[in-house]
Amino acid sequence: MEHFYKQCNGWFTFPKFYQSIVERFESGAFLEIGTYAGQSFAYLLVEIINSGKDISLTGIDGFGWQGLKEEFDKNMEPCRGKYHIIKGNSLELAKTIPDNSFDFIFIDANHTYEDVKADILAYLPKVKPTGIISGHDYCSDWPGVIQAVNELFPNANTSKEEVVWWIEKSKI
Repeated sequence: MEHFYKQCNGWFTFPKFYQSIVERFESGAFLEIGTYAGQSFAYLLVEIINSGKDISLTGIDGFGWQGLKEEFDKNMEPCRGKYHIIKGNSLELAKTIPDNSFDFIFIDANHTYEDVKADILAYLPKVKPTGIISGHDYCSDWPGVIQAVNELFPNANTSKEEVVWWIEKSKI
């Protein structure tokens, strides 16, 4: 399937990272928290589809701006039925997700220190023991992201090029 993510609005800076995640897992369940209009979500989904691997993809977003959910749905039309999207507050939804449910979780929702820390703490138990938790906007534009990640995971991996952070749960 051809990538179509460039037709979606967003701030997607991490294609190599998402490629490496799909390569790493032979099967499993992935979660993106904060899908916005679907740019990074579309990229990850096409990578999963093209890999032929048995990986499911779920997205969570509050879709707080008027028309954003409709824009997301329109953008994702080429892959309708190949993903799951949940509209709602990430912290409230975390309470409904069993622990150890996901192999990979990517956090890219609200970018304040308090919100990032709350999402990490709520979703870390949802990552399988062999999984990875990660996120976007680890950069000086978003000091709250850096503060929360550094506080909780002083040994997290980071990429200045792709503006992401990640850590294997087994190394926490």
